[in-house]
Amino acid sequence: MKLLPLTLLLIPSTLASLFSTSEPTILDDDDLSVPGSNPLKFCEDPVAEGHILNIERVDLEPNPPRAGETLTIKATGNFTKEIIEGAYVNIVVKLRSIPLLRRKQDLCSQMKEVDKECPLEKGETTITKSVDLPSIIPSGVINVEADVFSVANEKITCLRASIQFKKNAAVAEEKKKKADAQKLLPEAGVDL
Repeated sequence: MKLLPLTLLLIPSTLASLFSTSEPTILDDDDLSVPGSNPLKFCEDPVAEGHILNIERVDLEPNPPRAGETLTIKATGNFTKEIIEGAYVNIVVKLRSIPLLRRKQDLCSQMKEVDKECPLEKGETTITKSVDLPSIIPSGVINVEADVFSVANEKITCLRASIQFKKNAAVAEEKKKKADAQKLLPEAGVDL
């Protein structure tokens, strides 16, 4: 399962690594939206909670992400402190309310996937990454939360996303045609 660096990339790429597509709908629920074109929300007020990473913007193309397409993620933020080896991400993925994944990932090893290495210096940083999304994703609400901490257990950031994937009409139609063909072809002595 492929998870990418900085919670900014972890949420969409975790979705990508777990499933394939359907047509998604973003579910809005509060005013903690991450700036930019994305379905991300902060878990809590990052300023009030003193997060180490001030996320300025995250843009996803396409937004919302679509199965079978390449998702390009561009994120810009500002670290208020240097991040050293030992920083980690707690990630939880659920389909509806059913837990699919609960994992602790080393942040610094994930950063290598976007050509960054620890220590992550204090100051402005930009990350760009493209991820090929699977072509089939089960219908339902996918909830992802990524909580990022320093080696000293200081909160770097916390992001979440809820996306509803609907059954992909094209995939459903293709399956129906194949099933219909399989019913007809054995009568003609042909096997698919």
